[in-house]
Amino acid sequence: MDKEKIPLLTIGIPTYNGAEHIMEALDSVINQVDEIDDEIEVVISDNASTDETPEIVKQYMQKYNFIKYFRNEKNIGFDGNVDLLFERAKGEYVWVLSDDDTLREGALKNVLIKLKQYRDISVILVNYAECDINMQEYPKRSRPDIYEDAYCKNGDTFFQKSKFLFGLVSSLIIKREKWNKRAKKYIGSGFVHVGAIAEILANDSAFIVAEKLVNLRTPITGKERWQVAGYRAILNPGLELVKIFKRMKILGYNEKTCKYLMDNIFRANLRLILVLHLMEVGDKVEIAKAMIHCYGRYPSFWFIHLPFLFIPISVFRLLRKIRKAFKKKLRSS
Repeated sequence: MDKEKIPLLTIGIPTYNGAEHIMEALDSVINQVDEIDDEIEVVISDNASTDETPEIVKQYMQKYNFIKYFRNEKNIGFDGNVDLLFERAKGEYVWVLSDDDTLREGALKNVLIKLKQYRDISVILVNYAECDINMQEYPKRSRPDIYEDAYCKNGDTFFQKSKFLFGLVSSLIIKREKWNKRAKKYIGSGFVHVGAIAEILANDSAFIVAEKLVNLRTPITGKERWQVAGYRAILNPGLELVKIFKRMKILGYNEKTCKYLMDNIFRANLRLILVLHLMEVGDKVEIAKAMIHCYGRYPSFWFIHLPFLFIPISVFRLLRKIRKAFKKKLRSS
């Protein structure tokens, strides 16, 4: 790639101890760059990995001159690493790809066509396939799908058409110069990318690609995932998103958009409470205070969500036993 030429697209990979899967991520990019390597670069931002990630990446760098590697002196968290990735990138746009996700065949060419066709856009959202640990696509996805491409002249259109798929960082391509200081205030939320696009699209346009261009790896599911993550890791993301959605009113988004986002995340709160029960979390008062701050304006929160949260664990265990017994009886009859 010509050193003087600014690439159109940076594939930015934030990583921390990504040795297990980062080769798959890199291969999925490299397999698509034969004819377009002068239009892209790959930038890896390593958050002070303690595994073999550096050695693996260096092997790739010896073969491909469009791969650049940076290593942080210490772990600065996911948000900080993504923000630093944008500082290190040179491309006009940055596609942030998680170190355990992969690009699907034809993804790069598809995105480059869109970037050249719609020169005014600041954000592209691409659809993705939900896969297991072996990258086998699940036959049925867990959330609503996108079926048609959509040019979105503003953020209101984008957030109402994107079906909440904007939460996956690997599905976002963002204009680098638009990121800048807009993202800084969201560092520490776990959703710096969502905060950034909310800020950017308050004034700019976007494009949604319905075709699935990314494979999302979901290695741990169910109760095992909850036990590994801890209850705060389950609780906090939703609450942080609520803060971002509430701020969108200040940014000038219309009431319909803000209501759509808040209503969707509120509907997921009952499932969150169920997860907390399964984890047998004891500190219900602290959790209740956080939820009241976010959802107190919903009448059903007070009459349904809050009582459900404070069901004694003993009662909940009994209900689970009754449910299992009922299912067993149905199978035997």
